[in-house]
Amino acid sequence: MATWNDITKAKNELGIDNNFTIYGQDPSTEEEYLERVKWVDFIDENGSDVYTAEPLLTWSQVITLGEGGQAEMDLNIVRKERNKLIADTDWWELPTHLPMSAERTAYRQALRDITETYTSLEDVVWPTKPSS
Repeated sequence: MATWNDITKAKNELGIDNNFTIYGQDPSTEEEYLERVKWVDFIDENGSDVYTAEPLLTWSQVITLGEGGQAEMDLNIVRKERNKLIADTDWWELPTHLPMSAERTAYRQALRDITETYTSLEDVVWPTKPSS
């Protein structure tokens, strides 16, 4: 299914400024998308929307970028937390500090790899920060 949010995310991702209207329920197939979603080309002298002959986004773009948009937002949340956790341990690498232990090195590497290991925000398991 493609919701209004999915279409909006996809159009924003591709820099499309045109508005659109969904007639009826959210489309769940390409056929329904082509039938129900109309893209505004311009507004005529009477203030009525004039629609494009062809959709400005393909069904594939809506599905990929719409759902992908949420996944990317989730990954950005993970990245932000990951970057904070790495920054909190940057002092471990200072030349005035003792060489990093294997546990600390592994912890920082696990943090760097977290967005490759997990693809869903709900599934993320954060590594345990070593005490020493």
